[in-house]
This record gives sequence, C-alpha cells and structure tokens, in this order.
Amino acid sequence: MRLDDESESSNVESQRGGFSFPGRGGGGLMLGGGRMGCGTLVVVIVLALVFGINPLQLLGGGEVISPQQQLETEHGQAALGNDPTRHMVAKVLGSTERVWGTVGANVAALMGGARLFRVHDVRPNRHALDVAWAIMSKSA
Repeated sequence: MRLDDESESSNVESQRGGFSFPGRGGGGLMLGGGRMGCGTLVVVIVLALVFGINPLQLLGGGEVISPQQQLETEHGQAALGNDPTRHMVAKVLGSTERVWGTVGANVAALMGGARLFRVHDVRPNRHALDVAWAIMSKSA
C-alpha cells in the first residue's frame, strides 16, 4: 500500500507510556501516571493511614509526570510531530476513513435511488453496494 500521497487522519493521539495490561480492557483510574484499579486504591489508602502518610504522596499527587509528558518536556512537540510510526498510522487511518466514508455515502445514495457510481476504490464499494442491493431486493 502506497502511503506517500495519502492525507493523514486527525483522529490519531499518541498514548505511549500509558499503563495497561493486554486483554484486561485497560480500565481503572488514572493516578500517578498510570491506571489503577479500585482495589489498589483501597490498599494505598489503608497503607497511608497505617503509616500516617498523605495518600496523595503515594498516588503521585500530580508531581509524577508520565513518560509522554517527559518526552514532550525534554524534546518539545517536534519529537511527537516527527514520529514516523505516528505518521504511518495516521495515513493508514486517513485512507480507511476516506474509503469507508465513500462506501457509506454510496450505500445511502443507492438506497435513495442512485444506480450509477464512479469510485476510485472499486472493490470495497462494489462489495458494499452488492450487499445493500441484496438487502433491498429481499425487503421489496
């Protein structure tokens, strides 16, 4: 897939350095630069009360910065702007958004009565229009 001429999607946000376990949904509270479950929060509060420490000190209290923020402060926004992986993902997503936006518009046009389509990405449009036509034919 050639991505040189593709426009980038604006729906890409780098979240590197975030804390999440694969397959566990990545839920939890964002405290101390990472995600923390309710059980961990209770344990931290109990430990803080037992040892007479402010719980916010154990949770980070806003003083701990994430690796993402550290990268931004050390190298500025230019470091994220020049990230080749981010650009590649943004271009692939941009291409996908463009193709499926066109597919959706063409299916809506078919349902509205259009019968002639000019598209650049023939395969996904043809497949979606065939499926929509089959559904329309069965319901009529």
